[in-house]
Amino acid sequence: MFVSGMFLSGCVTILFGMLDRAPDGPVFIGLCFLVRAIDAVGFSAAMTASFSILAKAFPNNIATVLGSLEIFTGLGLVLGPPIGGFLYQSFGYEIPFIVLGCVVLIMVPLNIYLLPRYDSTPSKDSFWKLITIPKVLLLCFTLFSLSASLGFLDPTMSLFVLEKVGATGRKAYVKYMYCLSC
Repeated sequence: MFVSGMFLSGCVTILFGMLDRAPDGPVFIGLCFLVRAIDAVGFSAAMTASFSILAKAFPNNIATVLGSLEIFTGLGLVLGPPIGGFLYQSFGYEIPFIVLGCVVLIMVPLNIYLLPRYDSTPSKDSFWKLITIPKVLLLCFTLFSLSASLGFLDPTMSLFVLEKVGATGRKAYVKYMYCLSC
């Protein structure tokens, strides 16, 4: 699941970089939503599997290991926009997506080689049975809402920085990072 999710996410990230060649209008919008939805499936599979792999590999240090994973998730969220912005400004629209997709795809064979294999025992309970529990459904909605709020900030924060501070180029990235840290 982990490797499959990474492979799917890497391929679709590269494909997203090619969407500027799609026809304008509803076709472009539809393809954007479709590609991002497929990317979300791959990313979710990889992240969920990574939690399971780490819990199985380090059963006595689960809190520390999962905390470390969250640290690197946070680093990616903080460093992604300025690095992606630099690549976009320097090389154009396609390059940030191609670079990220290739990095993820390079990680696929490394993870196949390095990660230990674990036998999984299938459960009798289904996902649908779990999701019908009201507390679980509420938690899923809460996580969705929080993730969506972070997603809402990504496209609007850069416009806000340009409007309020009047910065462009590399100065805008520095001011953007400052606004995120406040």
